[in-house]
Amino acid sequence: MEHTLQLNEFFVEGGDQNKSHALLHISEPATAEEKKKGYFFAVCEINNASPEFIVKLQDMISEMENDYYEIADEKDKTSLEIALEKINQKTFSFLNRGVELHCVICSMRGNELMLSFCGRPQILIFYQKHNGEYQKMDLVEENKPEPEEEKKQLFAQIVQGKINGGDFMFAGTPHTANYFNHDRLQKIITVKSARESSEHLQRVLSELKNGFSFGGLIINMEKRENAAEFNNKSTENESSKSLSNLFDLRQKTNTILSPSIFPRFGEKIKSITEKYGRQKNESPAEETNLENETTSLKTNSARLHAHTPYKSDVSEKPSNASVAFKIFLKYLKIAVAAIGGGVAKAAWWFSVFLWTAILVLGKNSILLLFVIINYKNRRKTILDDWGRQWRSCKENIFSLPLYTKIILGFSIAAFLTVSSGSIIYFKNKRDAAETKIYEDTVQTIKNKKDAAESSLIYNDTTAALAEIVSAKDLFAKLACDTKQKKIECADLNGQIETILSRARKMKTVPVELAADWTNEKANLSGILKLNGKILAFGESTSSIYVYNIISKESAKMRTDASAVGFSAAAAPKENDYALFLYNKKDLISYDPKDNSWKKIEISYPTEGANISGILVYNRRLYSLDAAQGRILKHDSIKTGFERGKPWTEENIETLKENADMAIDGDIFALTKNGKIIKMTKGVKQTFEISGLDPALDSGNKIWTYTDSQYIYILDAKNKRVVILEKDGKLKTQITAAEFANPVGMSVDEPSKTIYILDSDKLYRLNF
Repeated sequence: MEHTLQLNEFFVEGGDQNKSHALLHISEPATAEEKKKGYFFAVCEINNASPEFIVKLQDMISEMENDYYEIADEKDKTSLEIALEKINQKTFSFLNRGVELHCVICSMRGNELMLSFCGRPQILIFYQKHNGEYQKMDLVEENKPEPEEEKKQLFAQIVQGKINGGDFMFAGTPHTANYFNHDRLQKIITVKSARESSEHLQRVLSELKNGFSFGGLIINMEKRENAAEFNNKSTENESSKSLSNLFDLRQKTNTILSPSIFPRFGEKIKSITEKYGRQKNESPAEETNLENETTSLKTNSARLHAHTPYKSDVSEKPSNASVAFKIFLKYLKIAVAAIGGGVAKAAWWFSVFLWTAILVLGKNSILLLFVIINYKNRRKTILDDWGRQWRSCKENIFSLPLYTKIILGFSIAAFLTVSSGSIIYFKNKRDAAETKIYEDTVQTIKNKKDAAESSLIYNDTTAALAEIVSAKDLFAKLACDTKQKKIECADLNGQIETILSRARKMKTVPVELAADWTNEKANLSGILKLNGKILAFGESTSSIYVYNIISKESAKMRTDASAVGFSAAAAPKENDYALFLYNKKDLISYDPKDNSWKKIEISYPTEGANISGILVYNRRLYSLDAAQGRILKHDSIKTGFERGKPWTEENIETLKENADMAIDGDIFALTKNGKIIKMTKGVKQTFEISGLDPALDSGNKIWTYTDSQYIYILDAKNKRVVILEKDGKLKTQITAAEFANPVGMSVDEPSKTIYILDSDKLYRLNF
């Protein structure tokens, strides 16, 4: 029964190469030697990888293809295994970069299949049972390598076997399974031709446009016989027997594919001895195929059969390295004599020279150590020996025939030329690859920059920030290592920063120093505006520092000596008094009419209250108890305020990290990690900040009121004032070069003025 291999591929390129990149590599044999080895193909998907890493993967596949066709099969190892072994030796870095790689490497010689894989690609076999129905096998699921093997090497095992006529094999990238499950693939592939199936998959996947890349192959062994012959020859057992090879011949490659430090010199010497050490009347024993062994597998078939690799009947005798080396030299001399001519002689002498140089270098390295340490007082003896050897070497060179000197010189010059040329070639190739990566990255950055500018035109700040932040991340990885690249990178970085500033709506404004209390060393932490004055307070002083907005004079007021450590302050809309919180629960009141102070009566429903913020609204006091995570409401009484009652319906855990509060009918609480909690009638509401970059991850002060359109937030960590609309959308950001550690804020929205307390200095800025 004749079979024809039908191989059809599909490929869909995604829109984001960094997110997902698929690689589809198919090599069809051209020469007679290549046809003996059949097809070589690879299907890979690489996710979250840089362009440089993708280029390395492509080079790796190309190198494997070259090794597969150029390296001859060995007695106990195919060229594909040798190629995989070399790749495992060179590409250990693929296992340690956090890059998601899924790859299947396969060779097809007639109907004989050999493959290896890493990650979790899609590899399915659909074979026909005697009743005409198709059964599927998931090769990846059946051949999962142990986790320890995956950590040690890229390709951890070999799967080998045969595909019968009428069988189908599907190899595809992992994301294909998100849209075509195994049952659907079976229905498509076994009903349609391989070409129609691949066209259908490509058409459906290309319409997704989700940024992912897809690729895969469909292989079918097409039968060439009539139906009667097929019914007589094909049974379910026959399909199962051949398919079992894909499982039973799986070879754990801790020794086959794991590279050793030395490339098995003993095996190579033994093969040379066998080749050249036979007597003339000896011939290699004829290779025979052993009887198939029956192996039980955990599959839907009852019993599957596996064949063992070919073995030779010739008994092998041990050989030693010296005999093998002498045989090698003997036949090399015979080859040189047979070829004749100056080139062959030059090659011979150059080989002898190179081998001698290696031996001399090793020996003299040891002697040099003896000279340095004067081992057993042998320094003078060794130096004398070196002198004699040098003189002898010069005499031997001068005594050589002129023709030999010319050939030797030509050989050395040729070696140096080839070596330097190879170095230059590979350097140029590497530079070209790096240049290509650089140019592609620069173009990607420019595309993202243009997309950000377009989003800003339509006032889509969120999309603009996403694009420009992505461009900035790519720029950080850009190799600006030449003078021209540095100039280009500086210009590109300037454009990115300009657009980023526009997207962030960041404004740097000039400030005016209103008051300087640094000589007082008061360590002030907050300010409050009362009528035409700014009152500054701190947690380590009993004094209040006053700045008169009209006269622009500053002064110091003393309070009750027992009231030390002011942590918060509040004033009603009428501005007829100010409250200051101390000891985390007690209040003292300031009357601006006569500059008098008095303690205020207040109590709380639980012992151990830890008040972190206070507000006065409609003559009522609202206090935030951080110990309980709740807000209390206190009605006004003649001597102060009555016992607090819970205003929030339930305790809110995040309120325990409260930094400040503001009120406009609703209460806005700002936590120390930059979260804003909005509460309406005691019930927590959803509140999200949008369009802000950098994101708010810390907070010091918050302010708003009923007649204000915006919410003002002081962020000391990022040295800025963030102005939000009431729905959380960014309005603008303000910063100043003078900001060092801003901790206090007072907003006069009608005059568009903000007062900032920073390192015991009071600044005034306009916005």
